[in-house]
Amino acid sequence: MSTKSALLLFVCLISTLAVSAEYVDFLGMIDTETGNHIPGVGSINEPQNWDGGAIPYGQDIGLITYAQNVWVGGGAMEDIAVRLEGGTITAPSGVALRGGASGSGVTTLLELDTNDWDTVTNLLVPEGQALTFWSQYGEEMVLNVLNGSVETPAFNSPASGKGTLNMGNGIVHAGQASGTANYNMLAGGTGDIILDVITPGGFGVVVNFETGNMGSFTLGSRLIDGEYSTTAGVWEYYINAGKISIDGVVTTDKNDFIIIQDGLASTIVLKPEVSDFSWIGGAGDWNVGSNWDYGIVPSAATSAIIDAVDSDSTIYSPLAAQAAGVLMGINDVSLTIEAGASLTTPQFESGYKSGNSTVNIDGVLNSANTFQLGYLKDEQTGESGNSVINLDDPAAELNAYNIKFGGLEKDPETGQWQRAAGTGQININAGTVTVTYKILGFASGGASERQGFNISSASNASLILPADLPVWFYKQIGCLFADDGYGVIEEDVIGDINTVTARPYDPEIDGKHAYNMAWDAGGTTQSFQDNWNYESNELPWPGDVFVTTSKASFGQHPIIDADAQLGAVTIGWQKTGTTADDYIEIAEGVTLDIIGTPDGETQGQGQGDLNLGANGITPEAPGRGTLIMNGVALYANEFNVGAGNYDNYLYGDGHVEMNSGVIECNTLRMSLLDDPGYPPLSYGSIDMNGGSIIVNEDGGLTGLADCNGIVMSGDSTIIVTGDITADLAAAITAGKITGEGADLMYDYDVTNAGKTTVYLQGANGDVDGDGDVDVDDVKTMAANWLTGVSTGGSCDGLVGDLNGDCDVNLVDFAQIASYWIN
Repeated sequence: MSTKSALLLFVCLISTLAVSAEYVDFLGMIDTETGNHIPGVGSINEPQNWDGGAIPYGQDIGLITYAQNVWVGGGAMEDIAVRLEGGTITAPSGVALRGGASGSGVTTLLELDTNDWDTVTNLLVPEGQALTFWSQYGEEMVLNVLNGSVETPAFNSPASGKGTLNMGNGIVHAGQASGTANYNMLAGGTGDIILDVITPGGFGVVVNFETGNMGSFTLGSRLIDGEYSTTAGVWEYYINAGKISIDGVVTTDKNDFIIIQDGLASTIVLKPEVSDFSWIGGAGDWNVGSNWDYGIVPSAATSAIIDAVDSDSTIYSPLAAQAAGVLMGINDVSLTIEAGASLTTPQFESGYKSGNSTVNIDGVLNSANTFQLGYLKDEQTGESGNSVINLDDPAAELNAYNIKFGGLEKDPETGQWQRAAGTGQININAGTVTVTYKILGFASGGASERQGFNISSASNASLILPADLPVWFYKQIGCLFADDGYGVIEEDVIGDINTVTARPYDPEIDGKHAYNMAWDAGGTTQSFQDNWNYESNELPWPGDVFVTTSKASFGQHPIIDADAQLGAVTIGWQKTGTTADDYIEIAEGVTLDIIGTPDGETQGQGQGDLNLGANGITPEAPGRGTLIMNGVALYANEFNVGAGNYDNYLYGDGHVEMNSGVIECNTLRMSLLDDPGYPPLSYGSIDMNGGSIIVNEDGGLTGLADCNGIVMSGDSTIIVTGDITADLAAAITAGKITGEGADLMYDYDVTNAGKTTVYLQGANGDVDGDGDVDVDDVKTMAANWLTGVSTGGSCDGLVGDLNGDCDVNLVDFAQIASYWIN
């Protein structure tokens, strides 16, 4: 019989066996005491252990649902067909599949189709024994491992061509193998056949791979003259000899397979039909097959997928890698192209669905079609991926026909384009990015979405574009910026090419920077200094105007956590169709200096304005702005707590939560009147838990009569240049200024020369309220020394209780000492 005929025969044989059979139940051996069968226990060779009292064979296949203690008895297995669905069959004397009786036409069958093969060994042959194919009468033998595991010290097949091992899922492991058998790797199977040692001259294979098989066949080593040697070249030999087929058709093309050499061992697998290969290697070399599933390095005809957790692939110099496409995403993954190396692919997609994809280019990346950053959205989780591309070497290149940032969709209600899928940023720290045709996917507000090109002025970084692309628009919407927003974009148009570069910001040349910087932190409280919180996509510079427009509600507000200078600040500017209730926070140890804009008359400490709440269209819906002051100092010119607008009758409410530090301003406006006799346009309020407010302009504190109130507690003070005691008296009487925990005190030209000072009695150690801290205060305190108030009583009127704990003791004396002779 020819090799081709033999291959077709055993492929047809397994198909025939797959025809629906009548199962005969394995009842188990008989308990001699009760006369009942013991389920799952006994020898498969004993007729009495089977339903009907006969050993099943042919179309009547015996079924062992679960083998608790089932074994193969001594002697040959001839007229028998058994299927195991769970547990272990042991073979104390080995397993000898002999084929049916002489002239019977019966195939000896042992079939494993279990759901526990990955936790137990389903067919176990002990040491010193063997699994054997030997057709005593020329009939066929089949070991059908659909889902199963087999462990045997030896696998012998002296009956050449009569025994067949069909491999689906699981493992067949033999310590040593001899003789020639047929091996059929089933469609869809992932199982592995591993033969540790083969004996040259006495070993052979006829192997068929069915389409879609993803399993493997490994030959560990060859035993020659007592020495173990490599099996390298063995699979190539069998291919050339016509011993390997695909779907029963012999092939002599080794390119149809993947052959992997690992030490002495050689493994063959069918080259998969799929054209996508996934990175599985963690951190490693792109050009090593074992870092990819199927052991294949992507080529110009196949695509690379980098999506496994902690994937970090590197293309080392001087490799010129190719791929039909590259897809990165799902998890946090990275790809590095070393200087001197390159990657060429028609399509490159990073930031797929979720996770952060990072590509570090020190060599060259060529994308002949589209280079995509942020690709698709995970419809189940709603997550989108981010992509960051870094060029850091002067010779680094990214060359693309198109570059596309994320995906857009039109809002059906507003008709505006909005982000529908992930985002991306290309940091050109050195080297060149060249776009041949078009940039796609830009939308307003790119900065808040990590979107666009960031060009460094520190080296020869450049972005080369067609001259007809609207660079001015990319800058305007915040998708093209320099030095993380600190630099200036420059263009050099020659013919149909525009070379875009960056230079450092020069305030003398450039004047104001990004004049209107609107906060958009994307739903979380973030550092004000974070690069990506501004619609302009640029960091704030001295002279910039910072505005929040309904996107800085509490929990989503900016925190100034490093010293900063701004031209002007408005918190709670209410845009049409929105409701602004915005916050800004100055963190501990931080100073904010509002210095005025470059186009103003002067710039300097405290020359710019701070506005809280503005632009509401009705008194019932004002723009609201709140300042949380935890810092060291805030300097401003006009401080409008409730800014409103005279000219357009626009309404605003402002609020200050003063916890520490100093707010120093020229004027402090607590409410805004359009015309006496009419309701205010804006209202302000302040809760002072500590710290000081200093107003430098004579009579600069206004709007007390119509404000929402100032509440003072702790050691808080208000100091205003000039005599405003009459206004204060009226405001206190009207309840517009109140104190908590102590009596509210004020004086003019006593505590501070030429100034009106408002404070809480005793809060500054001045127990007797005469404007200084001296021995008289000690005497006043002594009158109530160690006087306390019982639980539930009131502390009001307990002179000398400076800290409000309802007791006059050393803690209060220490406070006097800290202000001594003040």
